[in-house]
Amino acid sequence: MKYALIQMPNSAILIVDNHDDIGKSRVCRLIDEGGKPVGTIESDLRAGTLQAGFEHRRSVELDEQYYRIRLAREALDGDITWEQVHPPQILKGGLESATP
Repeated sequence: MKYALIQMPNSAILIVDNHDDIGKSRVCRLIDEGGKPVGTIESDLRAGTLQAGFEHRRSVELDEQYYRIRLAREALDGDITWEQVHPPQILKGGLESATP
């Protein structure tokens, strides 16, 4: 299946199945609302499944960034130790600390 990718003014990219008249009219309506066609994508998956997959990846990336921000905030507040940020690593068959 081939889908149209429409970027909306709020920066969300919508995946639209435009193989029939309903989908084609939806693409036209989205463009009239300020959307810009940014490409197409071909997949055997349904549009909702593709969107969910993209959103899951974005959610994982955001969780990683929030974790880094939390660590930085705790470090600035003095609530975190060097070992919490740089855990001991296994080097050359033994445990060695990553302390400077």
